[in-house]
Amino acid sequence: MKKYRFEQYAATRLYTGAIAYSPDGKTLAHVANTTGQFNLWTVPSGGGMPYQLTAYADNTVRAVTWHPDGKSILFTADQNGDEFHQVYLMGARGGTPEQITNAMQAQHYIGDAFTPDGKIIAYAANEREPQNMETVIHNLETGEKTYPFVMSPGGEYGIYPVGWSPDGRYLLAGKGYSNTNQHSILYDLTNGEVINATEHEGELMLVPVAWAPDSSGFYLVSNKGREFLGLAFYSLADRSWSWVETPDWDVENVVVSKNGRVLIWAVNEDGASKFYGRDLTTGAALTLPDLPLGVVDSFVVSPDGSKLALVFAQPTEATNLYEFDLTTGQLTALGQSMIGGIDPADMIVPELVHYPTFDGRTIPT
Repeated sequence: MKKYRFEQYAATRLYTGAIAYSPDGKTLAHVANTTGQFNLWTVPSGGGMPYQLTAYADNTVRAVTWHPDGKSILFTADQNGDEFHQVYLMGARGGTPEQITNAMQAQHYIGDAFTPDGKIIAYAANEREPQNMETVIHNLETGEKTYPFVMSPGGEYGIYPVGWSPDGRYLLAGKGYSNTNQHSILYDLTNGEVINATEHEGELMLVPVAWAPDSSGFYLVSNKGREFLGLAFYSLADRSWSWVETPDWDVENVVVSKNGRVLIWAVNEDGASKFYGRDLTTGAALTLPDLPLGVVDSFVVSPDGSKLALVFAQPTEATNLYEFDLTTGQLTALGQSMIGGIDPADMIVPELVHYPTFDGRTIPT
């Protein structure tokens, strides 16, 4: 095998988990450090020439989401790595970013931030109390801010918005007390009602992940009565939740296509990621092609449910941006992360080994 210098292994282009399809599914927004700093880029779905939107030398772009009209992109960026992320809005073809928040000693986090009409965004911020991340509803037309969830005085926890229901009525958020104790809450924009959807006693994970396309409820992951995180659905009509899938591994992420056609989730099986899915029109399981051995950092589904964009790391390659065609099973690299001239054939693909335990189980290593 050819000998390589350490610098060649360290010569990598990094892609973060910040990825989002445009509303028409033709363009993918993502974040990469091609310029030496994490900037905002777009690339055509299916592959093509990447287009750089921000040109930061000091600021670091952290998260992205599209305006519903597809003409602009909302993102967060910090200054000189200070992790005090601010919210910005800029045109999908570039221009000068408009700074939406200006609390420079506060952190701001966005999910699927826009209401369907694009007039209001939701984000989490700790501007009022540094120890608490609270949800903020921000009217982009008037600048008015409201705080839908009352925070307990002196309480140390966070409330992070996941996104608005497709009909624009409810804001879904996750309320986290610790890494092992989280639940789901809702805010009804029509009457101000707060619904503690999965309130519980003790340490328990009930984490909201995605809305049903018809706004009838939302999907969540939970470890209630289980060793592993399973997939569940909360019904607004019944105000209760039930299991959808309970694999003997952790469900790590869940996405639903905007057209309501597919539900897809990733499971970590023996340290490697595998996709599963369901056709929401028929209820039938989807037959999804297997990924190469590796770990998915994040993934999003195209609005029509035909493609998955994913940030994916393999033993032979640093984290890279890919697109998975769910019809053909083709996995296409949209970027290049290994730029040190190392032949992938010279990299080692590990072999999974299980060791037996005294109680008849096995330990993967």
